[in-house]
Amino acid sequence: MVLPKSGRVGRRRVFITIKALPHSEGFVVYLKMNLFLVMYSFTLELSVRDYECDMQGIVNNSVYQNYIEHVRHEYLKQVGIDFSEYTRQGINLVVVRAELDYKLPLTSGDTFVVGLNLQRESPLKFAFYQDIFRLPDHKPVLKAKIIGTALNRKGRPEIPPQLDALLTTTKLTNV
Repeated sequence: MVLPKSGRVGRRRVFITIKALPHSEGFVVYLKMNLFLVMYSFTLELSVRDYECDMQGIVNNSVYQNYIEHVRHEYLKQVGIDFSEYTRQGINLVVVRAELDYKLPLTSGDTFVVGLNLQRESPLKFAFYQDIFRLPDHKPVLKAKIIGTALNRKGRPEIPPQLDALLTTTKLTNV
């Protein structure tokens, strides 16, 4: 499926093409904008609920963190990492830094897609790169970088073997 869209960046007109292709771990979405290509290892479509909006009629800024957290948990489930089982084993996956750039507000009833990539940042840290696009026009809503780590029973950073293996095989692709 290819959906050509057009928009403006500054005074220049750009054309965006979205392709959804089957992928062994979900869907891969390619967003091409002026020769810039982003490939997501996981995407999830969601909708805005009325109670998530503030008095201005837009999604409250804190709700976006709920959206991207939900997508991170769904991604981990899909790749075989059970967040709650880790917790029972005394392993806690924690966020140590969150960077969110808000681009466009969502309103009640909007549907949107969240794209996610996972990348190792250092021996003990990993980052989720997440983008939200409003549907059906694919306008960028949010760009986020969430840095996390895993803490063992003693509260010390330690990446469990299953997550370490995922971080070793996961690559962020920007062309």
